[in-house]
Amino acid sequence: MLMKILGHQVHTASDGEQALSATREFGPEVILLDIGLPKLNGYEVCRRIRQQPGGDKIFIIILSVEVALGWVDIRRLARTRVDIQTATTAA
Repeated sequence: MLMKILGHQVHTASDGEQALSATREFGPEVILLDIGLPKLNGYEVCRRIRQQPGGDKIFIIILSVEVALGWVDIRRLARTRVDIQTATTAA
């Protein structure tokens, strides 16, 4: 909501497959990505985005409660080449 208020175009995805599809369709500059997505988790989504043409130029931020809880596999996260990881609280 804040991003829309600030004038940015925003697209959402409910699962990892939709996230990949939206990335191909809209060509975002920045992605806020949850690790705990259904169908394809955020690790896999990030890895596949990085493999797409231009995927290395997208700024990817992992925003997940899993970071706050310490459930994130740091080695796996490093292999996905995430730009920033940050924690959020459970709603």
